[in-house]
Amino acid sequence: MQLARGVIGVAGWVLLAMAAVSAGLGLWLAEASHAFARDAERAEGRVVGQRESPQGAGRSMFTPRIVFTAVDGTRHEFSGQLSSSAPRFASGAAVPVVYRRADPADARVDLFVDNWLGASVALGLALATAAAGLVLVRSTRS
Repeated sequence: MQLARGVIGVAGWVLLAMAAVSAGLGLWLAEASHAFARDAERAEGRVVGQRESPQGAGRSMFTPRIVFTAVDGTRHEFSGQLSSSAPRFASGAAVPVVYRRADPADARVDLFVDNWLGASVALGLALATAAAGLVLVRSTRS
């Protein structure tokens, strides 16, 4: 019985450590997205095609190629941050774009999923693992 209690306690502390790492990653990703947004201009982009990446077994991943015109009138093209097994946007579709003023070539699709999903998942995972870890650690105390 004592061995089981010790193993559960160790598992709880491991989960708490994982929660700390996940929280650190989530905060870092959130800060990076926030810093990008602080120094950004917005524009409307157009999807001009998809970059197809073969994945084996006849499957492919698609990444949108987007073109936009910066405030200074220069035209820029970039690939989206996220790939999917089916095209996310149709060719010719309008998409919101955010880019750095100092470097318009550094652009992103301006949607939640493209900018904040990673930070949200990491922070959510931190909360879930912290809760599970606390339950396990507390359950070992008599």
